[in-house]
Amino acid sequence: MGKVTVSGRFQADRASVIRRYRAGESAEKLGDEYGITARWVRYLMREWGVERDLRGEHLKRVREKVTAEVLMKLLDRGLNYTQIGRELGVSVGTVNYYLRKFDLLGYAEEVRGEKGGDDYGWWLKAMR
Repeated sequence: MGKVTVSGRFQADRASVIRRYRAGESAEKLGDEYGITARWVRYLMREWGVERDLRGEHLKRVREKVTAEVLMKLLDRGLNYTQIGRELGVSVGTVNYYLRKFDLLGYAEEVRGEKGGDDYGWWLKAMR
Protein backbone atom coordinates (compact mmCIF):
# COMPACT_ATOMS: atom_id res chain seq x y z
CA MET A 1 0.00 0.00 0.00
CA GLY A 2 1.44 3.35 -1.04
CA LYS A 3 1.91 6.43 1.03
CA VAL A 4 -1.20 8.62 1.25
CA THR A 5 -0.20 12.13 0.32
CA VAL A 6 -1.92 15.28 1.44
CA SER A 7 -3.40 15.81 -2.00
CA GLY A 8 -4.28 12.10 -1.99
CA ARG A 9 -6.32 12.64 1.16
CA PHE A 10 -7.93 15.66 -0.51
CA GLN A 11 -8.78 13.52 -3.52
CA ALA A 12 -10.07 10.71 -1.28
CA ASP A 13 -12.50 13.21 0.27
CA ARG A 14 -13.49 14.39 -3.21
CA ALA A 15 -17.29 14.30 -2.79
CA SER A 16 -17.16 16.16 0.50
CA VAL A 17 -14.66 18.71 -0.82
CA ILE A 18 -16.72 19.37 -3.94
CA ARG A 19 -19.89 19.81 -1.89
CA ARG A 20 -18.17 22.27 0.46
CA TYR A 21 -16.54 24.20 -2.41
CA ARG A 22 -19.85 24.53 -4.28
CA ALA A 23 -21.47 25.69 -1.04
CA GLY A 24 -19.03 28.59 -1.01
CA GLU A 25 -16.19 27.40 1.19
CA SER A 26 -13.02 29.09 0.00
CA ALA A 27 -10.15 27.35 -1.73
CA GLU A 28 -7.90 28.92 0.91
CA LYS A 29 -9.82 27.32 3.78
CA LEU A 30 -9.94 23.93 2.10
CA GLY A 31 -6.26 24.15 1.23
CA ASP A 32 -5.33 25.01 4.80
CA GLU A 33 -7.29 22.04 6.10
CA TYR A 34 -5.59 19.63 3.71
CA GLY A 35 -2.15 21.24 3.74
CA ILE A 36 -2.19 22.28 0.09
CA THR A 37 -2.30 25.65 -1.63
CA ALA A 38 -5.49 27.38 -2.68
CA ARG A 39 -4.12 27.36 -6.21
CA TRP A 40 -3.88 23.56 -6.12
CA VAL A 41 -7.46 23.35 -4.79
CA ARG A 42 -8.72 25.51 -7.66
CA TYR A 43 -6.68 23.46 -10.15
CA LEU A 44 -8.21 20.19 -8.91
CA MET A 45 -11.69 21.69 -8.99
CA ARG A 46 -11.19 22.64 -12.64
CA GLU A 47 -9.80 19.18 -13.38
CA TRP A 48 -12.85 17.62 -11.76
CA GLY A 49 -15.17 19.87 -13.77
CA VAL A 50 -16.42 21.74 -10.73
CA GLU A 51 -17.56 25.24 -11.52
CA ARG A 52 -19.01 27.94 -9.39
CA ASP A 53 -19.65 31.59 -10.00
CA LEU A 54 -19.09 33.49 -6.80
CA ARG A 55 -19.02 36.91 -8.42
CA GLY A 56 -22.68 37.48 -7.67
CA GLU A 57 -22.29 36.21 -4.12
CA HIS A 58 -19.14 38.27 -3.58
CA LEU A 59 -20.70 41.43 -5.00
CA LYS A 60 -23.73 40.99 -2.77
CA ARG A 61 -21.50 40.80 0.32
CA VAL A 62 -19.52 43.87 -0.80
CA ARG A 63 -22.69 45.88 -1.50
CA GLU A 64 -24.04 45.01 1.93
CA LYS A 65 -20.99 46.30 3.76
CA VAL A 66 -19.85 49.20 1.53
CA THR A 67 -22.51 51.86 1.86
CA ALA A 68 -22.30 55.65 1.64
CA GLU A 69 -22.94 55.89 5.37
CA VAL A 70 -20.17 53.43 6.23
CA LEU A 71 -17.70 55.17 3.93
CA MET A 72 -18.50 58.58 5.43
CA LYS A 73 -18.02 57.25 8.97
CA LEU A 74 -14.65 55.74 8.07
CA LEU A 75 -13.54 58.93 6.33
CA ASP A 76 -14.66 60.92 9.39
CA ARG A 77 -12.40 58.70 11.50
CA GLY A 78 -9.51 59.91 9.35
CA LEU A 79 -8.84 56.62 7.59
CA ASN A 80 -7.20 56.65 4.17
CA TYR A 81 -8.28 54.45 1.26
CA THR A 82 -5.96 51.61 2.20
CA GLN A 83 -7.16 51.62 5.80
CA ILE A 84 -10.80 51.77 4.68
CA GLY A 85 -10.19 48.83 2.35
CA ARG A 86 -8.62 46.81 5.15
CA GLU A 87 -11.46 47.67 7.50
CA LEU A 88 -14.05 46.52 4.96
CA GLY A 89 -12.05 43.66 3.45
CA VAL A 90 -11.98 45.17 -0.04
CA SER A 91 -9.34 46.66 -2.33
CA VAL A 92 -8.39 50.32 -2.66
CA GLY A 93 -9.90 50.22 -6.14
CA THR A 94 -13.20 49.05 -4.68
CA VAL A 95 -13.11 51.87 -2.14
CA ASN A 96 -12.51 54.33 -4.98
CA TYR A 97 -15.32 52.78 -7.05
CA TYR A 98 -17.87 53.16 -4.27
CA LEU A 99 -16.71 56.69 -3.37
CA ARG A 100 -17.35 57.61 -7.00
CA LYS A 101 -20.63 55.70 -7.11
CA PHE A 102 -21.92 57.53 -4.03
CA ASP A 103 -20.43 60.85 -5.24
CA LEU A 104 -18.19 61.08 -2.16
CA LEU A 105 -14.83 61.95 -3.74
CA GLY A 106 -15.28 65.64 -2.88
CA TYR A 107 -16.32 64.71 0.65
CA ALA A 108 -13.22 62.52 0.98
CA GLU A 109 -10.97 65.39 -0.13
CA GLU A 110 -12.70 67.79 2.26
CA VAL A 111 -12.45 65.48 5.25
CA ARG A 112 -8.82 64.61 4.57
CA GLY A 113 -8.01 68.32 4.30
CA GLU A 114 -9.62 68.99 7.69
CA LYS A 115 -7.77 66.08 9.27
CA GLY A 116 -4.47 67.35 7.88
CA GLY A 117 -3.88 64.20 5.88
CA ASP A 118 -2.75 64.20 2.31
CA ASP A 119 -1.59 60.64 1.92
CA TYR A 120 -3.94 59.96 -0.98
CA GLY A 121 -5.08 63.39 -2.10
CA TRP A 122 -2.78 63.13 -5.11
CA TRP A 123 -4.41 59.84 -6.03
CA LEU A 124 -7.89 61.31 -5.75
CA LYS A 125 -6.94 64.09 -8.14
CA ALA A 126 -5.33 61.64 -10.55
CA MET A 127 -8.45 59.47 -10.60
CA ARG A 128 -10.76 62.30 -11.64
